[in-house]
Amino acid sequence: MKIALVIVACDSPERLRKHLGILKNQTRYPDTVLIVNNGKDDLEPLVREFSADFKIDALKFDNIGPAGGFREGSKKAYADHDYIIFADDDAYPSSSMVIERFYQDASEGKLAAAGCYLSGSPILLSNHYLMVHRSIFAEIGFYFDPFFLMSEDQEYFERVQAAAEIFFDKEIIINHPWKIASDSYRNYLSARNVLIHMAIIGKWTAFLYYFSFYLFQGLFMVILGKPGFFISSIKAFYDFLAEKTGRQDAPCERLDLRPAYTDSIDAGKSVFVTAGLGKISAQFERSGIQVLRNEDLFGKKGRDMPPFEFLTKALSLLNRLKGRDVVLLNQSVLAFPPFSIVLGRIFLYDENTDRIYLFYRNNPLLSLLFTIIAAPFVALSLPFAIFVFFIKQGYYKKLFKAKIGEDRRFCQEHGAGASRRCMISRSASDQRLYPKQ
Repeated sequence: MKIALVIVACDSPERLRKHLGILKNQTRYPDTVLIVNNGKDDLEPLVREFSADFKIDALKFDNIGPAGGFREGSKKAYADHDYIIFADDDAYPSSSMVIERFYQDASEGKLAAAGCYLSGSPILLSNHYLMVHRSIFAEIGFYFDPFFLMSEDQEYFERVQAAAEIFFDKEIIINHPWKIASDSYRNYLSARNVLIHMAIIGKWTAFLYYFSFYLFQGLFMVILGKPGFFISSIKAFYDFLAEKTGRQDAPCERLDLRPAYTDSIDAGKSVFVTAGLGKISAQFERSGIQVLRNEDLFGKKGRDMPPFEFLTKALSLLNRLKGRDVVLLNQSVLAFPPFSIVLGRIFLYDENTDRIYLFYRNNPLLSLLFTIIAAPFVALSLPFAIFVFFIKQGYYKKLFKAKIGEDRRFCQEHGAGASRRCMISRSASDQRLYPKQ
């Protein structure tokens, strides 16, 4: 049984050196550590530095993004390994036993994933230490490289989860501090790719939700003096319509955020919204700030929630948060009207710097006026959006199907018969998220 660890890096030698240093101190090493270099930096010195400790290899590309990097990395490792683990360069194991745990899980035939982040949030992404058996690749293929960047990890995680039962090992904890998504280029990629994702899986209600959110967000960012975010949202929808994928040009405007401090927030009137409960949540609770999980707000249904139920939940949530300051891990739906109308100040928390930043001080009258003006505009655009969805979903399903077919042929040509199948693999015909092949 052989395990490969695929790490994608892009002009981040300091993060990669830290990651390899952590691997060097593991109680057991992967059989191969494969570095996919997407940047301009020469990583050969790093490869030589750690080659005496464990087997390490590198691939070089002209920035094909994480989606392309993990795709090519797993194809490279596929023939000679039973399992492949995916990892971003800044998703670090938090203990020396992480790789040891993966080998233990693999010996039991499990598709293992890290149990949680240090923050306590659940890990639902594929490139933060998810281990996949080679028989699964022969069923569902590799990463969907037309995404290039953003959503590629969530899409692949959902595909793996649809094809096999994932064992979340609570002994495997990953340290990956979340950074504030503060530039409009990532906003463009996130919006475009999530629209493509919804088209592939045929979820038109979720498509409309994301379309509305990114349009509302972009319009409101104009009021905050950042029109690049609105332009990027419009370009995302246009490129979805124009069938433009991969690495595309888009506005790259950054947020100017002012640092704030916990003691400057009225604890009794503040709420910290998070995805999980961990040391960061405890830090806020010690400050007297109420902590709410996403599940506490909207349950586990998420984007699959029917529109009426979502609206009912949203109204109940607004009543709970009325007049309060809200600290968010990112620019979620709560950060923008109409949901932010009744809020006080909106703060963003950056785990990477352990700092709170003031996003904006809400003006209820301005937010209400914005909603009154923007809501009809968004509502009038929904029929066109749903028309585009049904017109274009065929193209994206066909594109996705072609990629899966290409991957399956690759697996057949390079030895699809694994040393043994994953014990908990489901039949490919049971895939519920993606079009039948």
